[in-house]
Amino acid sequence: MVEYCKFFETVYTIPAKALRAPLRLRVSPPKPGQTQKKRCKGTSVLCNAQMSYRQIKQHCAVTAGSKALLKKAVDELGLSARTHDKILKVARTISDLEASADILPQHICEAIQYRRLDRDFF
Repeated sequence: MVEYCKFFETVYTIPAKALRAPLRLRVSPPKPGQTQKKRCKGTSVLCNAQMSYRQIKQHCAVTAGSKALLKKAVDELGLSARTHDKILKVARTISDLEASADILPQHICEAIQYRRLDRDFF
């Protein structure tokens, strides 16, 4: 077994036999953007940022904990409905990068932090 660190956080364990397999046969996580392209295929949308309200409702599956966290953020920070949708789009992108089907609470937290930075500096 061979272990290596990717992005300084996640440790993947790969059997030594797999390392001898041709590179094209190894399983790798999808490239950022591939998931978005699959989701938006056949529409005029190219990325998560361009999703309409209907597409957000369709593609941004939020867990119960994420929904409660987002509601609390909207209430306490006084966020608008438009900002709510922007946070969902960013959280969808973050979850795509982590290859997660649902938007988890940590994705919502990170998206809110980005929104707060945007509000503070611009």
